Amino acid sequence: MGVTEYLTKPADKQQLLTVLRRSVREGPAAPILVVDDDQDQRELLRRTLENEGWDVVAAHNGHSAIEAVRARRPACIILDILMPEMDGLEFISELRAQPAFREIPVAVLTSHDLSEEDHRRLNGEVQKILQKGISRKELLEMVREIVTHSADEKTG
Repeated sequence: MGVTEYLTKPADKQQLLTVLRRSVREGPAAPILVVDDDQDQRELLRRTLENEGWDVVAAHNGHSAIEAVRARRPACIILDILMPEMDGLEFISELRAQPAFREIPVAVLTSHDLSEEDHRRLNGEVQKILQKGISRKELLEMVREIVTHSADEKTG
């Protein structure tokens, strides 16, 4: 009859959310924003996420990322810290200064060791800090976890 899932009443909230996530589509309705000045890295991330069904928008620096967020609010931002013009720390500051964008989850993906000062500035502002070179599986798990957690908070 075409039924792919069923729930019994009264439906548990977590069950309902799980079924909806599986049924609607693998990725979120909003895109994942990838911000990295390294074109090869940016394209690798884009392809990896798109191959798993995610909608992806890419930006090459903080300024273009702010424009992208204003144009279409992302479900999650994957951000490099070291970039020309506006680096990741400046981007986060500007993003969080705008009330409409304070709740967008951000994951930092960097190849550099962050200083204690960088960690202090990022504390409470980002959901994850990861080193570049993580596996495809780790990247996809991180994105799913962040987007799912963010969606749960909005419906909770």
